[in-house]
Amino acid sequence: MTTYAGFETSQVSWGGSPRGTYISSAGVQRSFCPRCGSPVSFSGDRWPGEIHLFVASFDEPANFAPRVHVHVGEQLPWMHLADGLPRYRTTAREGPALP
Repeated sequence: MTTYAGFETSQVSWGGSPRGTYISSAGVQRSFCPRCGSPVSFSGDRWPGEIHLFVASFDEPANFAPRVHVHVGEQLPWMHLADGLPRYRTTAREGPALP
């Protein structure tokens, strides 16, 4: 399980050394820190103009409160979140919230 924060690509700038990239599958690019290998971002053709950053990589990750849960159809059977947030089998763009 991971937590991403989505941004318009134009809102994000990188400082320091260039980040490493990996094309993990068709139309999907993952970026990581070239020094330690920590995952940093995800972008894909399905979300043009967007980049999704790992919340854990921010200096203050607690500032990013979740609003929805996506890809719930892939969660492990022992994962039970009772926070009342909307849940989507894949994403909000790809179907209604689950009951």
